[in-house]
Amino acid sequence: MINMIGMYASNNRQYPAVGISFGLEPICDALQLENPEMKKTVTELYVIPIQTFKESLVIATTLREAGLNVDIDLMEKGISKNLDYANTLRFHSLHS
Repeated sequence: MINMIGMYASNNRQYPAVGISFGLEPICDALQLENPEMKKTVTELYVIPIQTFKESLVIATTLREAGLNVDIDLMEKGISKNLDYANTLRFHSLHS
């Protein structure tokens, strides 16, 4: 289906794409152009542990119990990478 991305972008333009892993990103980009305020996640708060992993898990659990959709970095990425990630997904970050 060569026109699928253009169909969702409402411009009928042809976008080259291959397979799900390569084709999904252009579709998301096209949808983002249509609705720039579209959220990419249901996460409301992102906890970035800074040498405080156990404490950060307690904070994330407490916030989840309070009804918030909370995510936490489990990969021990650097602070700047985590902040970039939080920026990309448009949710607030909490440094602990």
